[in-house]
Amino acid sequence: MKQRSSKVHHRLMARVSRLGAEQEAAIGLPADGCRLIKGPPGSGKSAVALRRAITLARQGLLRGTPRVLLVGHTHAQCEAWIRILSELAPDVVESLRVTTVSSWCRRFLEQHAKHVSVMSLDSWQGLLKETLDDFRGRSSHPLLQRPLAFFQSEFENVLQFHDVVHLERYRQTSREGQAGRLDRGAREVLWSVYEEFEARRRAHGGVPPTELARFVARRLPRTPRLPFDHVLVDDAHRHQPAELALCHDLAPGGSQTFLADRQSRAALPGLRWSNAGLSFAGRVTMLPETSAHNPHILELAERALIRPRHSEPKHLLQEPGLLWPAAPDEQARLPFPGPLRGARPTFLQCRDWQQEISTLTTRISRLLGSVHPSEIAVITRHRHFLERLGPRFTEQGIPWELPGPDASHEQILASDRVRLLPLAQCAGLSFPLVFLADGILGQDFPATPESPAEFPSRCAERQAIHFAMTRGTRELTVSGTHAMVAPPLVELQALVRVAGR
Repeated sequence: MKQRSSKVHHRLMARVSRLGAEQEAAIGLPADGCRLIKGPPGSGKSAVALRRAITLARQGLLRGTPRVLLVGHTHAQCEAWIRILSELAPDVVESLRVTTVSSWCRRFLEQHAKHVSVMSLDSWQGLLKETLDDFRGRSSHPLLQRPLAFFQSEFENVLQFHDVVHLERYRQTSREGQAGRLDRGAREVLWSVYEEFEARRRAHGGVPPTELARFVARRLPRTPRLPFDHVLVDDAHRHQPAELALCHDLAPGGSQTFLADRQSRAALPGLRWSNAGLSFAGRVTMLPETSAHNPHILELAERALIRPRHSEPKHLLQEPGLLWPAAPDEQARLPFPGPLRGARPTFLQCRDWQQEISTLTTRISRLLGSVHPSEIAVITRHRHFLERLGPRFTEQGIPWELPGPDASHEQILASDRVRLLPLAQCAGLSFPLVFLADGILGQDFPATPESPAEFPSRCAERQAIHFAMTRGTRELTVSGTHAMVAPPLVELQALVRVAGR
């Protein structure tokens, strides 16, 4: 295992050290103002972010060493960067800060507002659940049956983001990207829930985690000296607009570099770059396609991300057979245009989640005769599906590993077994053969309070599907049941039919 871990670390170092001409050009872009670097999965965006951060940290300023902030979306990604940084560029460790937005905000408050406390996410969600339970006991309105994630998304992405302070303004506020339409009565009910929840939150005290970036941004003008000369944000399309706006404001006199997927505008959770106060006029750099990924997978992923222009095919939602094959073990292949090489993505339909686990076990067991276990990963949104899948693998003699929530990239890649991974742990990782189980988003496996069955918004759902699909580089298999058909996947099939392909 130690020898394999060493090889993995060497590969990660090589990925950062050896980049193509286009990536090297992006690293050397002028450090002035706001820039956007876009590219498809596997095009080296994270490696470019780290190398550009190192380059900027080494550029001298008249007043001394520049201060650089490199922002990652997950703690695991930041830890991997820090380990590579200590070996690749130990001379800039002191001037280059690597962290997440949430961690930086908490550190800022510890230094500049020690009297301010921050609510934990568990406490925030607990208050929201209590409020919803009280309303559900007093009213039978259908809106109240939506899951916790829907209300959390509506509060954060609509009410708080647009600073809605009264019902009349909420009635006029756009809900672009949010799940479902709300009529006048539904908005009134939701506003009542929000008002009562806010009253309970104020009584509880502390800054809510959903408003942490906005709270810190309001305090920045009081800071004698803004902390950074350059800020770089990787996976910018996965951050909230308030977090992007804060990152921009941290280096107003220097440079701000945002790195995002090629379809980043659609991937933002229902919003646009301009909603975060960002403008990239004439400052957008495109990284090239990579040959490492199967082009069929990339095309399917990008189609899933973009909503078709025609009206939503609601009748298809009631006919999952149009997307999935009639028999559980058959393969359904979406039609793709032209001379794309490589295996096309495969869709598997199962009767229920128990049969899905059996089908996955059988297929992976057969594969192990021709591929190494370390080439295979099973990915889904919720960890509890994987916890039930693992014992079935053991019964069939399939070597598997479910990494702990705090496992680093190196620890995950060092395993010589089949990896079982929750979607949240897959950032920056890819595998030759990927199985996206439980319909990618976990909409059919029995839901728990911590894992609601409904995604909070269509844009967030599309983003998760796109991200999950692009983890596979050679072959991709999506499995689900009759009860689980993610609307973006149905729209994708309808779009292909409309295009006559």
